[in-house]
Amino acid sequence: MFRDAMRFGPEELFADKDGQIPVFSEMWTGEWWKEIQKRLPPGATPAPLFLSSDKTMLSNFRGDNSAWPVYLSIGNIGKETRRQVSAHATVLIGYLPIPKFDCFDKNMRFLAKYRLFHQCMTVLLASVAEAEITGAMMVCADNFVRNVWPISAAYVADYPEQCLVACCKENRCPLCTVDPNDRRDHLPHDKRDQVETLLFMARQQHGEKDTVFETEGMRAAFTPDLLHQLHKGVFKDHLVKWCTEIFGKLEIDKRFREMPDHPGLRHFKNGISSVSQWTGTENKEMEKVFLGFVAAGAHPELIKAVRAVMDFARLASLQSHTSLTLLALRRKEHFNIPKINSLEHYEASIRLFGSADGFNTESPERLHIDYAKNAYRASNRKDYIIQMTLWLQRQESVARFSAFREWMTTSRANPAPASTTRPSPVPATTVNSTAASAENDDDDTLVHHTYSIAKHPPAATRRVVGSHIIANDGHNAIRFLPALTQFLRSAQGSTYTPYEFDIFPTWKRLKFTLPDIPEVGDRHSANLVRATAPVVPPGGSRYKEIEPAYHDFALVKTAEANLFTDGTALHGLRIAQVRAIFQLPGHYPVKSRQPLAYVEWFTPLRAPTNLDGYHHVSRSTRRIAGKGGPYAEVITVDRIVRNAMLIPHKWGEDSKFRVNSHIDGHLFCMFKLNYKDCLPV
Repeated sequence: MFRDAMRFGPEELFADKDGQIPVFSEMWTGEWWKEIQKRLPPGATPAPLFLSSDKTMLSNFRGDNSAWPVYLSIGNIGKETRRQVSAHATVLIGYLPIPKFDCFDKNMRFLAKYRLFHQCMTVLLASVAEAEITGAMMVCADNFVRNVWPISAAYVADYPEQCLVACCKENRCPLCTVDPNDRRDHLPHDKRDQVETLLFMARQQHGEKDTVFETEGMRAAFTPDLLHQLHKGVFKDHLVKWCTEIFGKLEIDKRFREMPDHPGLRHFKNGISSVSQWTGTENKEMEKVFLGFVAAGAHPELIKAVRAVMDFARLASLQSHTSLTLLALRRKEHFNIPKINSLEHYEASIRLFGSADGFNTESPERLHIDYAKNAYRASNRKDYIIQMTLWLQRQESVARFSAFREWMTTSRANPAPASTTRPSPVPATTVNSTAASAENDDDDTLVHHTYSIAKHPPAATRRVVGSHIIANDGHNAIRFLPALTQFLRSAQGSTYTPYEFDIFPTWKRLKFTLPDIPEVGDRHSANLVRATAPVVPPGGSRYKEIEPAYHDFALVKTAEANLFTDGTALHGLRIAQVRAIFQLPGHYPVKSRQPLAYVEWFTPLRAPTNLDGYHHVSRSTRRIAGKGGPYAEVITVDRIVRNAMLIPHKWGEDSKFRVNSHIDGHLFCMFKLNYKDCLPV
């Protein structure tokens, strides 16, 4: 079932030919596996165990009905497969009890709960603990029998449960022995040691006091929690809260309402103060534009702080790291906050276990739907844990039998040739998942090697008068005719003169498929560039709103030299605004009728500023016949490589902009990390 997504030994990957820049992505590329492999007998296969637990409410109407599931997965399975609930790569191994302990006094109640948790985990993992010492012969997904050693590797949990597992107070760091008042110093501290903690606990049990007992705990391998520590923690609970106090709630809402539109970006049309329930999705959408939003008129120190957090969030979320990106994670934030202190352990954790996206607590929270909430709804709410367990056993049996039937059907349809040789290692593959697009794809599409476009323009835009392309209430391409005339002269060698009354077929958008790069994966590859005029509802209906115009910004290839970008990932690229995508009319005496685009250029890219780290551009102008106006040009659409997002330099102005490099992973890798393989080729 998981044959193509599994590894049974450590691997070393490098980003350079000389093997000097190691890559950390999957679990088997981390240093933990290599170290464990050295300690095991020859021929042994480690099975890194990932445990996760998270208490959840089962019903909004019955506040006392809760469940505490414990999940288990293994690091031999690729992280992309582990994240898919339908793959069943993560299994439920039990529910922890949630008693009230009313028979204990208030001081002893919490201690009893802690002891019960550890006792239950001991019972749950008893069989694993035995196999961890002796190993066990197991049949693997590739039908080979191996001596497998299941070894506890990582525990995925939020901060309170990390402290519970580590046997430390909730004002302490579960990974190191830093004092709560010394977090702002950012000095290295000793890691918590399990043996030392057990000695302290034994001494405490025999009545021996020790002044440092409270600062010691189990050296558990807690992985980065991007959801609670970064997106909901440092960003939402601290950074957004501080900026709201500085700017004011009204100004915050105003700026989010007026944020420029961008394909795939959530637009908070009512601001953010009206959002009733925050999830990781809303936080990530805010992070894409937050630095540009704050940089428009904030204090320089605030801009630097926001930039540091936004860069860290993007870097930590990469699906593949090198030693260079890990160095960039060593940012010093001078705040005495547990969630910021936890960020200091990200680099070491990624080196040990691979990229942080493989251990996010979003996965356990998603599993609650299938393994807790749906099971609870199938019960009659009386002794629901027993009923939930029985229901899940039946669901697992059905899923297992369905997988068996599918395997049998596939085997009979495509019988594999007999082979007596051991198969070569198969690279781990990721299961493709189609990202939701803001617009539906056209059925009839013409695919170019760098872009795709509908073979025929939509019926509504198949006959657009040139005057409508020029008009302010149309495409607002005010220099359309001069730019088209220049294109006909220079590119087509034609002396034909276009007129306002000519009929042009126009398209609404271009679609690009960004390459699958390890840092981002293949789930965020769709990229759109839109160029539409406002659409008035038919019949002037007062119940339907006018659809606004969309004139997206884009990166366009040019032949001009630029000392600031030559030799970089931005070599030969310039920002432009696409106002119309069209085709020349049939009566034009030209050789080629490929799709064209009317664009208005921005100034060439310069070095990013030291303050916000963004490239700043302005609208480029040209004088024609003594009149000033935008520097416009008609180009072939194959010069457009992808979209871009610009944020006004000052709120309310439309002349100077920041190029938002946090809008998606590909653009971040291009602008911040200078990766040259982020564009369609």
